[in-house]
Amino acid sequence: FFFLCFIMKQHVIVLFCLIAACFAQLGGFSGPCSASPIHDLGVVPVSIFSTNVNAETSTSYYCTSISTYSGTTWFSVQADAGTRLNATTCNSYTEFDTVITLYNGTCYNPQCVLYNDDTSCYSANVGGTSKIEWTSDGNEYLIGVSGFSSNEGQFELILTAHTPENTPSCTEAIALPGPYFPPLVLEGSNVNAPTYSQDTCGIETYYPVSWYTITPEADLEVTVSTCGYYTDFDTKIAVLDGTCGFLDCVAENDDNCTDYSSLTSTVSFAPSGGAYYVAVLGYAGQTGNYQLTISQARQSCSTGEPTVLSGSAYDSVIINTVTEPALTHSTCSSETGPAYWLTFTADVSGYFYANTCSSLTNFDTYMSVYEGSCLGYTCVTYNDDSSCSYSSYDSSVAFDVSSVSNSGTLTVDTNMGTSGETFSIVITGYAGNTGTAEVTYTFDAY
Repeated sequence: FFFLCFIMKQHVIVLFCLIAACFAQLGGFSGPCSASPIHDLGVVPVSIFSTNVNAETSTSYYCTSISTYSGTTWFSVQADAGTRLNATTCNSYTEFDTVITLYNGTCYNPQCVLYNDDTSCYSANVGGTSKIEWTSDGNEYLIGVSGFSSNEGQFELILTAHTPENTPSCTEAIALPGPYFPPLVLEGSNVNAPTYSQDTCGIETYYPVSWYTITPEADLEVTVSTCGYYTDFDTKIAVLDGTCGFLDCVAENDDNCTDYSSLTSTVSFAPSGGAYYVAVLGYAGQTGNYQLTISQARQSCSTGEPTVLSGSAYDSVIINTVTEPALTHSTCSSETGPAYWLTFTADVSGYFYANTCSSLTNFDTYMSVYEGSCLGYTCVTYNDDSSCSYSSYDSSVAFDVSSVSNSGTLTVDTNMGTSGETFSIVITGYAGNTGTAEVTYTFDAY
């Protein structure tokens, strides 16, 4: 009836029975006790097309300091306790600056619950549309729609109700188990994806959303991105936690990519443990194909026991990087690709040297020195090409492990750590090359 009545308003001949049925649903114009009840609430939003023109001004019932002298159109709604309700005038039909107020109690003595004047809305043709969200206690609520100051006109009021049982969008999230090093990359699409019934974290109720769950390690930064050639629309990413249907926003991003398209998205956050929801959607409800990358800032690590340097030492080892795990990111400069790790602990001061200068080295090596652990490395030094009698593509590093007087600690010129901490020689190949190398190291204790 709403739609038919709206269409017929443009014609000269109108069926009066249809006009009566349509206006019976427009809301109450004579104060709270004239409120029109709203039925059939669910995940599918209920839209009511109405106006506050000629509605009674209800100044005694305002629960806001916002100056408003326009008429108020009244509605009532009742839902089971625990149901999350959303009411908004955010749409292209609304033609004026609205204010929504919510009350409980009786229509003779309504008590203010909350109100909203302006909310962010991409689909409105005017500024100043409104939105409220609340959790029902099982009793009846009154909703008043008025205009800021003396504004009046047509509006569309959209109501949505959801509980954990009737909010299936995120319950169908695809699980993406970790680890996320190396990064997890997948392709997807939000074309024909379901909408989500909770306006949160940049998600509007009419936006098609693709849902995923991730379980990253705690306290290690996670990055989620749609940066990639496959992504063909203006994306948004939201990361949320909590229970599906009652999610809390952790982080969101619209445009934050410099490598491919400035309209794609990247968001980073520090997880505290447990599962997180990842929502992929489009700006203003756009749809298309996307490439989703999930990475965690944990570096691949040495799996062997560290070599303890208690005095001067010299040795060489033949290594092969072909089957080694790849680095997840560069710590020093541009090291990348499969990496072989040699880890040491220095209990005394000295000079440390290492190189790949050997006739057995058969690829262009890159050598980096890391301090710390898998939870977070820092760079000590690095080298790509070194002067070598065998090849100009071999690498070498040298640094000083020196005592700090009276402290009992060991440091390197470039922030080497404390006594007993490990440092790692990381051998990779230029531009990710792999192969066999002979690594020779010398530690001169002093």
